[in-house]
Amino acid sequence: MYTLVSGVMRQYTGRELGSITGLRPNDLNAAVRELKSAGAVDIHLRSSSEPYTFTSITLTPKGRVIFQESKAPGCDT
Repeated sequence: MYTLVSGVMRQYTGRELGSITGLRPNDLNAAVRELKSAGAVDIHLRSSSEPYTFTSITLTPKGRVIFQESKAPGCDT
């Protein structure tokens, strides 16, 4: 999520995020599933994007709020 918040507001592909974060495809897919279930990202599906389960993702306004709240004073994350 930090990568999405600190980057330009645009769609990021699995390949781009894997390159930026160093996460393996399975780990990145799991992270994206968690972010989607929290409403932090929108997932875009257009074509086969194996080994990723999404074509691209974008951070949602809720995702920005979640990130900023996690950085609030007194938060242990």
